[in-house]
Amino acid sequence: MNTSGAGSKKKIWIPIVAAVVVLILAVGALWWFTDILPFSRNSSIKEQPPVITPDNRDDNERPSTSPSPRPSPSPTPTPTVSTEPPAPPVLSIPPGGGDLHVTDTAEIEFTPDSSGMWTIYTWDNGDSDPFLTLKDSRGKTIAEDDDSEGDYNARITESLEAGVKYIILADFYGESSEGYILTVEPFLEILHVIPPEGGEVSVTGAMEFDFTPDSSGMWQIFTWGSGRSDPYLDVYGPYGELVGYDDDSGGGNDAHVSVSLEKGVTYSVRVGFYGEGSCMMTVEYGMGPVEWMPGDGGEYRLYRAVRFEFSPGQSGLWEMRTSDNVNCDPYIEVYDQFGNLIEDDDDSAGDLNAMLYLFLEEGETYYINADLYEDAGEFTLSVRLSETIPGDGGSVQVVDFLAGFMFTPNQSGTWEFRTSDNGNCDPVLYIMDANGDFVGYDDDGAGDGFNALITEVLEAGTMYIIFAGGYDEYEGGTFTLTVTRK
Repeated sequence: MNTSGAGSKKKIWIPIVAAVVVLILAVGALWWFTDILPFSRNSSIKEQPPVITPDNRDDNERPSTSPSPRPSPSPTPTPTVSTEPPAPPVLSIPPGGGDLHVTDTAEIEFTPDSSGMWTIYTWDNGDSDPFLTLKDSRGKTIAEDDDSEGDYNARITESLEAGVKYIILADFYGESSEGYILTVEPFLEILHVIPPEGGEVSVTGAMEFDFTPDSSGMWQIFTWGSGRSDPYLDVYGPYGELVGYDDDSGGGNDAHVSVSLEKGVTYSVRVGFYGEGSCMMTVEYGMGPVEWMPGDGGEYRLYRAVRFEFSPGQSGLWEMRTSDNVNCDPYIEVYDQFGNLIEDDDDSAGDLNAMLYLFLEEGETYYINADLYEDAGEFTLSVRLSETIPGDGGSVQVVDFLAGFMFTPNQSGTWEFRTSDNGNCDPVLYIMDANGDFVGYDDDGAGDGFNALITEVLEAGTMYIIFAGGYDEYEGGTFTLTVTRK
């Protein structure tokens, strides 16, 4: 029997059977582990909703629908009740200017059609007292005024720029039954001019003058002949800056301004009145009317403001003091020969009296102005060279307030300055050299009550200035100052 053929057939079927087994295992794995096959264990067969057609629709059945939830209503906001006063109504003036009847607080917009000086003023005010405030578009105040137009009317004159919006706040003090008229108009020219060399002009009501001086230096501007009128003066520089003002320094109700002006520069001199009025005004170059004072000074009983020309007969510390004032408040100003203010004082001597100590040079020209606040009065002005302490030291008595002394030591070395016998006052000491440089100061260093003590090394032949006074500027008292070589 030939057995080789049967063995071959068995060998052929073995790989076929193995391939079938592998295929079956693969399909089983796909079914078990994946959802690739439509009938896999992991596949999801989604049930499709039935298609409703006119033929199978049941009119008694409707698809179930869930209504969308309604949004919650928004809460109604609580109205805010403002406690602020209502804003004033916003009015306007035409670009070319115009008039407006104002009966209540008003905010007025104005955009000028040309650049230059514009005037805003009130009139026909009846029983009202208006005042004006000019602001730029950002609310910054440019100018404000109450009564410059006279008779309780207001006036503002300012340089404005074309096309720029400005705000005019128009108001009045108290209540008004009639209101007033507000006018805005270009200030095209200075209607009143003072000659370059100065002069006299007549003033009726508030007026403005253009003045271009022909000389640099001090100028006097003063009113007179005002009768019962009460004039005041304002002097403005080329950029609108206030350079001088006064009300009653001219005596009575008249005004007097001493101001340094520059040649060729145009200034604005404005005269106003409290209430209505008229007067004369004089503009003149120089320190004004002066009286001559001898080189050793002197004592003068004055009944009005007086300016003295003074050339010291000796270099040193000079005392200028007012006293015995009757119903007035005097003050002192000292100018150099070019009209520059050196120093001034009002009440340092107490009881509304003035006092100055200045180191003045022999032969130089100075102007001492003894003036008054408000009304004229009666007072005494004394100008004298301060007392000198001998070069080898000594004692002097100080009576009331500040006193100045000159001391030129005859030896270099240590010197002692001591107060004593001070009673109920608290003396203090200052020491300076002739150039005004500080040398020493003391209040209570003596250890004896409130007495002062200074010990300093000084140079022979050098002038020193000693100020001795009370700790309180207005504290009176008497004490002794002693200077000794240590």
